[in-house]
Amino acid sequence: MDTEISVKPLRGEDAEVFRALRLRSLQEHPEAFGASYEEEVTRSVEDFAEMLNGSNAFFGAFLDGVMVGMVNVARHPRTKTVHRAHINGMYVAPEARGKQGGKALLDTALAFCRASEGVEHVVLAVTATNVAARSLYRKAGFMTWGMDPNYLKIDGTYYDIEWMVLNII
Repeated sequence: MDTEISVKPLRGEDAEVFRALRLRSLQEHPEAFGASYEEEVTRSVEDFAEMLNGSNAFFGAFLDGVMVGMVNVARHPRTKTVHRAHINGMYVAPEARGKQGGKALLDTALAFCRASEGVEHVVLAVTATNVAARSLYRKAGFMTWGMDPNYLKIDGTYYDIEWMVLNII
């Protein structure tokens, strides 16, 4: 068995496994995502296939042939902000943590950004209490540019979001 994490781009044919992992991430860590499980569970596999075949880049991390992680890279569509890309929806399943899956996903997303014409800055938001993710992003060179207090509210509990940026030019 392959015990190393491999990362590949996701397409429409990956929609079913992507949807399952996305829903799992929202259930396990609702504080880490702007979307909620209740919103996403209503979306069909076809909706996810359309999303994966759209203009954003999606990557999946695989361990022993099973998707255990994901990340999305979105470009700003407007002329004045096209130089920025966003990293969104990063998640690594608990059984794959500690196996460099997060680093592999982030490295792949950043390589994609560096290869994309005109991208100068990569922006992301991370829940301020997510120590492991914040550490990963800092090691990659991301710098904090702001804290957004009480950004998420889940069952009466507020979560702060830390905004980070990486200059890639």
